[in-house]
Amino acid sequence: MQGQVRIDEFVFVLLAGIVLILIFIFAWGIPPAEEKAPPVPPPVIGEVPIRAVYEPGVVEIKYALGLDILTSKENVEVAAGLFTSEEISLVATLTEGKLAEVTDAFVVIIVESTNKLKPLIITVNEKEIYRDIPEPGTLLIPVGKDLLKLKNIVTIKTEFPGILKFWQTSKYRLEEAKFGVNIFGPAFKDYEFSLEKYVIKYFKYGRLEYDVVDRIKEKNLIVKINDQQLLKGVQLIGSYERSFGPAYVKEGKNVLSFSAEPGAEYKLKNIVLTIVYERR
Repeated sequence: MQGQVRIDEFVFVLLAGIVLILIFIFAWGIPPAEEKAPPVPPPVIGEVPIRAVYEPGVVEIKYALGLDILTSKENVEVAAGLFTSEEISLVATLTEGKLAEVTDAFVVIIVESTNKLKPLIITVNEKEIYRDIPEPGTLLIPVGKDLLKLKNIVTIKTEFPGILKFWQTSKYRLEEAKFGVNIFGPAFKDYEFSLEKYVIKYFKYGRLEYDVVDRIKEKNLIVKINDQQLLKGVQLIGSYERSFGPAYVKEGKNVLSFSAEPGAEYKLKNIVLTIVYERR
């Protein structure tokens, strides 16, 4: 009986302790969960300038009729045979602004030699513009503006002579192949530059600087970044500076472009485009 009394006393004490703990919890409340502090961005260490474009020489910007050779290759060969296939690709890109001023285009081929087995074939953006067996000499093939795009691919090739001449190979040796456009409008001066992802993320501001060393007529000079107008106005002889925000630039390839209105002609020097970002 004494043992039974001791067990009962122990159970009583244990239950009393549990009741006291519950009373304490409800009286004081459950402590709130610890809130996580929002992430703190890395501190700004300083500003880092990047010279994205630098052109110290004199650049002429004018509105005129002219031509522009976009791309070319020299001393190349096209061939087609049972076990041979060689063709040439000329790739050229145009900005939207420049494409708007193009009247038409052209392909120039200088044929050095050929065995005349099969025709020379030329396509622009997969549209055939020439198929013939030319004599050695210069070919000028016009290209309509309707065939042009922002990215243009000119392909020069020939054909397999056929099963009856399967052992032979059609060949054309070309001294030069080039692709160009005719322009009536601003003589664009484009500068390409590339920006990394972290530069865009921590971009602070951009700054364009240049000197006007000469001009003809009070007509507007036009400056764009990625086809967004940064400046349009009459510029006197002197030094200029213009700042811009992050909306003008993007990760990867960017284009700074100068042009002018009809009748205008500017000579610029010391063109500098600087991008400033925060180092963290």
